[in-house]
Amino acid sequence: MSVFRITKFLPPKAVTNKFAATWLKSIFKVLGSQVLLQIIGFGTSILLVREMPKTDYAIYTVLFSIQAMLNILSDSGIMIGFNAIGGKVWQNKTEFASLLKTVAYIRNRATIIAFVFTSIYGASVLMRQGATPLQTTLFILSLLLIVFPEVYKSFIQQALLIRKEIGNVQIASILYQGSRLFLIIAAFILFDSGLTIYLVLGVTVLSVWLSALFILDKSKHIRVQAAEVDLNYKSTLFRYLKLNWHNALFFSFQGQISIFLLGLLGTTSNLAEIGALSRFSIVYTVLLALVSNIIGPGFGRCQEKANMVSIYALVLMSICAFTGLTLLLAHLFPFAFLWVLGEQYQHLSHELFLILVGSSISLAASAIFNLNSYKGWIAFTPVWEIPVNLISLTVGALLFDLSTLTGVISLSIIGASTNLVLYLTNSVVGFKQAGAIVNNQGI
Repeated sequence: MSVFRITKFLPPKAVTNKFAATWLKSIFKVLGSQVLLQIIGFGTSILLVREMPKTDYAIYTVLFSIQAMLNILSDSGIMIGFNAIGGKVWQNKTEFASLLKTVAYIRNRATIIAFVFTSIYGASVLMRQGATPLQTTLFILSLLLIVFPEVYKSFIQQALLIRKEIGNVQIASILYQGSRLFLIIAAFILFDSGLTIYLVLGVTVLSVWLSALFILDKSKHIRVQAAEVDLNYKSTLFRYLKLNWHNALFFSFQGQISIFLLGLLGTTSNLAEIGALSRFSIVYTVLLALVSNIIGPGFGRCQEKANMVSIYALVLMSICAFTGLTLLLAHLFPFAFLWVLGEQYQHLSHELFLILVGSSISLAASAIFNLNSYKGWIAFTPVWEIPVNLISLTVGALLFDLSTLTGVISLSIIGASTNLVLYLTNSVVGFKQAGAIVNNQGI
């Protein structure tokens, strides 16, 4: 446990001198585009919250919760294996191309299987909310056109990040968010019907494909056509898949349990409200983007224990400072936050604070999971993630009224807290097993 003493949380002077310039250069390279991305994304979200009818926004919330489930299920531990292997072979063009081919082979099949099951779940929730069979079919087909290019794009972007090719990844994200906002504003101005769910889905499909085609064009140099599926990589990736698929299945459901419970037990208004309040979690995405785009890949390449401890500690301290300030502002000035959402949501000050608490804990858990995944640190996850989460959900179900917005958000806080503790435990074991290696490629 000496690794986690407070005095060791601060970077050693030698580490600081060696990495400070590189860290700052990398961070500022991505920070500007991330700030722009979050401004665009937040603007788009608020426009949809304020201008879409509540019934349409409830459907929108359900559909994009299904997309979030698919993102998790299409991974199912595959990307943990990819990150662990890619951090070692990223400089070898032939080996890296073979790894990409192998991951694409496995992940495409995982996505198809996941889509079948999530479509059944999504259709049941949508029809319970009043959607007709024809509408439900159209919504699911639209989701299909969004998910498949998005899943493949995210995988290729991860490969570029491992190779420290950050620029095109940022451009692709800006292209998606920017084109989506532009088309939504254009539709809002041109069509008298306003922002309906059909217009928003159509715009999203166009924007996803535009950014996916861009990233495919910019990644030609790493996607060697002659590359073959490598049996050793395939075996390793399947090992990660077998270890994690059941956890991914459970986690995908747990992550969207608020939508699921309100879809079954709550009202359409509740669904719209939790979707609207969740927009504020976007304030944390800049920090998470830095972890995902800069710190995570660098942590994966780093092989010296002292440097890894310093990186990890800086991430934790930054998250605590940022989330603490956000929660303080939300507690003191809830009316300022809710004003942004419009008159329909002004009564949700208590729920606002709760959802930011949950988002803060989820940010910490996601960041730590990201760092762990680049090292393959999942010691307790395969065995314990489902049991401890089932216990936490059972306790939450006994304590809270799950037909209310407050009860469902409180349940999600318990679930996020459980995952945070589990991922921290994985990190402790990972650091204990990590040896100090002099030959450090670093960030």
